[in-house]
Amino acid sequence: MSQSNDDIATQSQEAAFALMASAGRLGASVELQQIRLQHSSFEVLDKDELPEPAENTVDLNYANAIKDAELAYFVAANVLAVTDPPDWGFRSDCLFVVIYKIDESLDLTTEELDAFGKVTVPPTVVPYVRQLIQDMTARANLPPFVLPLWRIALV
Repeated sequence: MSQSNDDIATQSQEAAFALMASAGRLGASVELQQIRLQHSSFEVLDKDELPEPAENTVDLNYANAIKDAELAYFVAANVLAVTDPPDWGFRSDCLFVVIYKIDESLDLTTEELDAFGKVTVPPTVVPYVRQLIQDMTARANLPPFVLPLWRIALV
């Protein structure tokens, strides 16, 4: 039995609301303590070093850990920027550590930690990634590159 587009849209919307509700329970119980740049690298690529297809990409990946009253998210940002036409580009990798103070009495589930990481952490980190990329391109005397705004894919 196949589902209609309306059924699929309703299920996607329900999943997004459930994800936001899970993130919200944790979000109401944490306090942002610090955002720290742990590592960054920047490499200019010649035309023959560009991957195929040569297009701008931004990937964010994260992992979390809890110790004592701290919840840490380790956020890796990988950026590939290519000129138009693709004559050259650059690759940048950076690692940010985002630390939240949490109530130790909370009984957090894996789903809540993942939901919080998906909903809250990217909008917290992306402005720092954007600024880092702009600073690195300016310091390398390259044309400025501005990362696009981050859109959260909830489902």
